Amino acid sequence: MRDMTGLYAAREALSTHATALNTVADNLANLNTPGFKTERVEFGDLLAESIGCMMGSPLQTGNGSMARDISTAHSIQGTIEATDRELDAGIQGIGFFVLSDGVSQYYSRAGNFVTDAEGNLRAQSGEFVMGYTPQSPDTLVPLNLTTTASAATPTTLVTLNGNLDSSTPAQENPPNTSNWVDLNNGTAFRTTVQVVDSLGERHDISLHFFKTGNLTWTAQAFVDGAATGGTEDTPVPVSGTGTAITFNGQGLQADGAAATLNVNVPWGNGAAQSQIAIDLSSFTGFVSASAVSSVSSDGNMAGNISGYDIRDDGALVALLDNGENITVGTIALATFRAPNELNRMGDTRFAETLDSGAPTIGAPGQSNRGTLAGKALESSLTDPASEFISLIRFQRGYQANSQVITTFSQILNTTIEIL
Repeated sequence: MRDMTGLYAAREALSTHATALNTVADNLANLNTPGFKTERVEFGDLLAESIGCMMGSPLQTGNGSMARDISTAHSIQGTIEATDRELDAGIQGIGFFVLSDGVSQYYSRAGNFVTDAEGNLRAQSGEFVMGYTPQSPDTLVPLNLTTTASAATPTTLVTLNGNLDSSTPAQENPPNTSNWVDLNNGTAFRTTVQVVDSLGERHDISLHFFKTGNLTWTAQAFVDGAATGGTEDTPVPVSGTGTAITFNGQGLQADGAAATLNVNVPWGNGAAQSQIAIDLSSFTGFVSASAVSSVSSDGNMAGNISGYDIRDDGALVALLDNGENITVGTIALATFRAPNELNRMGDTRFAETLDSGAPTIGAPGQSNRGTLAGKALESSLTDPASEFISLIRFQRGYQANSQVITTFSQILNTTIEIL
């Protein structure tokens, strides 16, 4: 009976609008879910049927509407909001974080990561966060935030820049180096540099400069006797007879001057003997106060991890309390040809399908992949105002089609009464 067509059309419309209302409810429910992308029901009309023709043209009526698909707004960027939490990361641009439970691989825009007892970086849903490490630069592996201290690196080179006052009178007699008082009093200029031994302990090396002629100086290095296991408050020479520094009439050293003070210190704490080159070739000899303008040195004390930093190129960097930074690994991102065809798995995760195509995985910022914002998260794409407008539209659609069913019910009652 063709009179029933409208009844069935209204029934399908109720189902379709109910799906749309459920989608709006889901969008609003995920208003505060990091990285959430809103979904939208794609309406389509059901296949029409022919009820005859008029003047050669077919007469057709529709059979209602249907939900052809539920599309996800993967292509729309959510707002990146700062959180100040060091293991948070938001994706700016296209791409998904790569997650693995050891068997299956998932993809997510939510970067609110955590660590487990073994130091593994994990998503809130429990999967490992995948990426690349210095040991595995081309193969995806779970990222691990090691909690062990970094080994100490002993100092091998110290470079000083400064000036030695050429107006300083030349010294006629060498100073007494058996005690600090006489040594300091007999020194034209002195300064101190800090070095690190093989165990990571810091020590002071005292550098003493003696004016030996109009344009010549000698530099020598000393440490306190206690540092070498000897008598405290006793200077111990650690650079032999020192090194000569010669200036020309313009107060400069000759190009390629080998003004390097070689220091060898047998530390008394069990550390390996230090062999340190102290570069003095940048010193000038102008008529100006003797001073050191800069000091640079290599070597680091042993350090413990004090925090982490996620860089825009995906680098996951461990910050050590000795000032050193160590790159633990690089967080990977995946892109898809058809991200809307990914299968939603819950817990902000998606899975690959045949229609989505295989992922292309690499470092952020490469091959059109987005970059990362550390200490930040991509907020939910849900706009409450837009969703409330959609809620009204779909509710009205549902209400209108329920009225159609009521009307057809009345028509059927009229038809029954005729019979």
